[in-house]
Amino acid sequence: MNFKQCLKVADEAVFTNVGRRLNSPEIAILQGSWQSQTYEKIAKDTSYSVSYLKRTVAPKLWKILTQALSEEVSKTNFKSALERRWRKQGRWEGWEQENRGDKLIPSSPSCLKTDWGEAIDVSAFYGRTDELAKLDKWILSDRCRLITILGMGGMGKTAVAAKLAQQVQSEFEYVIWRSLRNTPPIDDTLADLMQFFCVEQNDLPKTLDAKILKLMAVLRNHRCLLILDNTESILQSGDIRNSYREGYEGYGQLFRCIAETTNQSCLVLTSREKPKGLAAKEGENLPIRSISLTGLQLAEAQNIFQHKGKFTGSKPEWELVINHYAGNPFALKIVATGILEVFEGNISKFVEYRKRETLIFNDIHDILQKQFNRLTNIEQSVMYWLAINREPGFFEELQDDLITEKSGSELLEALVSLHRRSLIEKMSMQYIQQAVVMEYVTERFINLCCAEIFKEETILLRSHALTKITTKDYIRESQIRLILEPLVTQINTKLHSQ
Repeated sequence: MNFKQCLKVADEAVFTNVGRRLNSPEIAILQGSWQSQTYEKIAKDTSYSVSYLKRTVAPKLWKILTQALSEEVSKTNFKSALERRWRKQGRWEGWEQENRGDKLIPSSPSCLKTDWGEAIDVSAFYGRTDELAKLDKWILSDRCRLITILGMGGMGKTAVAAKLAQQVQSEFEYVIWRSLRNTPPIDDTLADLMQFFCVEQNDLPKTLDAKILKLMAVLRNHRCLLILDNTESILQSGDIRNSYREGYEGYGQLFRCIAETTNQSCLVLTSREKPKGLAAKEGENLPIRSISLTGLQLAEAQNIFQHKGKFTGSKPEWELVINHYAGNPFALKIVATGILEVFEGNISKFVEYRKRETLIFNDIHDILQKQFNRLTNIEQSVMYWLAINREPGFFEELQDDLITEKSGSELLEALVSLHRRSLIEKMSMQYIQQAVVMEYVTERFINLCCAEIFKEETILLRSHALTKITTKDYIRESQIRLILEPLVTQINTKLHSQ
């Protein structure tokens, strides 16, 4: 028996007993194991991580083969087990396409139809093993209909979605990726999707309701994976409820239909903010779920640097840099480039420089600026106060800081929203900003205060402090050094005079 025959026997056995075909990572394990390769070697020859193959895919594969062949199957004995089944059958009858109710099962992997649109290249992918394993389970085992991948700008939402789609694509008939960055109208998106599903444009209904129903019929009858990237683009800026922009409410209707209507497909959204109405429908045992991405761990983050070039530094120095940028993959890529070009890859020199200068690379600045501009007035005010206070603060302390009268419920909504956007962190009932976020907000606050002085308009200056007399001495010294003195310097520079 050769490997091709082995694969056919395994695939038929799994299909007969479990009702699905072997997916790409399972085939990779079988092929590598057939050649007596280790999981490490299999991972090296494919795009999958060792941990994902060894801890997630392999145990599930040997378990379903044990069930399908009615004997214990492992990496060491699967050849003999499959050969016994092959000899018993005597011949291979081929793969057949089969309809089970409204579930169309593809006859072979060649039936897969894909359109990757603007999906990014993830050949260089770092970490996220646990997140991918969880998402894989949600899609393949739990049959989730709608999944939202959340995180602040640069955290790797798009990359995770692309990697996930690569891993699970063999389980679907159709895979389509679309970006909402340029805010296409819902009618255009629906027409685009239906064209991909081979529905003639002349057959498209006229009303939005009818178009969504037409799409839902496809999603019920076929196993489809839809990925909509940059979903925050269709959401209203400055709205704490994350409502849809005017004219884009149809997307909410589409999301609700996919989430609430029984179908065999899956919609994956990536967004900085959770679209209105989805949170109430989510649950651990429900087919609507979300995952929030946090920063990379030390070893994972170092891989980003090593991919850029050669770097030197002690472990504490590495940790200082990576923690400072909260493990944000995009931020770390920008930082790595800067350290390589300015400091010749010397982490120690960069750390020493950071002790003397506040350093925000422009691309990170742009990420935070775009996210900050979407905040409501109370959210922006909270962000300024957290930057002024320089240390974790309790809810009651922030409520005292807000001079304008705001109810406790409004402040609580703002804190929940900021935390959901990953702009603040919660530590034992206290709230604080990540270091790089605090630097950006401080710089923004100083610039706006300076502009108010020269325009003779006092808005921030009437509602926020530059220093606080009631705080600890070292915090007040920090406020003077990082807020008041830079503001004075900026004013002196503009006036060319003391």
